[in-house]
Amino acid sequence: AGREELRRRWLLVGLAVLLVLSVGPVFGHHFAEGLEHGLRGHDHLGPLCLIATHEILRPVHWLFHVLIVAGVLYAVFDRFRAGARLRAALAPLTAAPPAPEGPFARAAKAVGLDPRRVRVVEGLPNPAFTVGWARPRVYVAAALAERLPADQLEALLAHEGAHVRRLDPLRLSALRFLALVLFWLPALRRLADDVADEAEIQADDAAARERPLALAQAILTLAGWNFGDARLEQAVGFSQRRNLLDRRIRRLAGEDPPVG
Repeated sequence: AGREELRRRWLLVGLAVLLVLSVGPVFGHHFAEGLEHGLRGHDHLGPLCLIATHEILRPVHWLFHVLIVAGVLYAVFDRFRAGARLRAALAPLTAAPPAPEGPFARAAKAVGLDPRRVRVVEGLPNPAFTVGWARPRVYVAAALAERLPADQLEALLAHEGAHVRRLDPLRLSALRFLALVLFWLPALRRLADDVADEAEIQADDAAARERPLALAQAILTLAGWNFGDARLEQAVGFSQRRNLLDRRIRRLAGEDPPVG
C-alpha cells in the first residue's frame, strides 16, 4: 500500500512538472515582459536571467499560443464526440431504475449506493460502468442478476459506487481534456492513463474491504463475458488492458503484483 501511494504521488508530481514545462514558454514570456524595462541597468544574476528568458522566448511563444488554442479546440471536440458516442450507444436501449425489491436495488442498498443512481439496461453491450459529471449514474446489464450471485453483484456495485462517490467520471474526463489540450506532450496522456488505472485500483480497494475474493470473481466473470462495444469504450474511457486486469486480480487475491 505504501509503495502504491508513493507511486500515485509521483504521478501527480509528473503531471505538475509537465504542465509547468508546457505552459512556461507562454507565461514565462509575459511574466518577464513587464519587468524588463524596470530591470535594465541591473547586472545581478536574477534580473539578467529574467531579461534573457523574455528575449529567448520571444520568437517561439506565439507558436505555443497557437498550439494551446488548437489543443483546446481538439479537447472540446473529443469531449463532444465522446458524449455523442455514449448517446448513440444507449439510444436504442431501454434504461430503467431497478425494481424496489429486485436484486439490483437490494445489492445497491447493501453497499450504500443509492438505487436511484442505478440504471438497469436490457442488452447493454458492456456489463457495468459509471458515467455523468455532476450526478454520476451506474449503468448495469440486466443479465448480471442471472450471471452473478448476490455477493459478487454487491461487490460489483460497491466498486461502481466508489466511482460515484469520488466523481471519477468528472475527474478523469477533466484530466483527459487537459492531456488533449497539451497534445504535443504524449507523456501527459500516458500519465492520464495511469491515473485512470489508479482510479480502478482505488475503487477496488473501497469495494473489497469485506469481500475481496467476491469482487475478484466478479471481475473475472465479466472479463470473460464478451460484450464489446467500441462506441462505449471510446465514450466512457474504461479499460480492460490485460496488465491492469492481472494486477487487479492479484491484488484482490492478496498478492503484491508489480506495477507497470
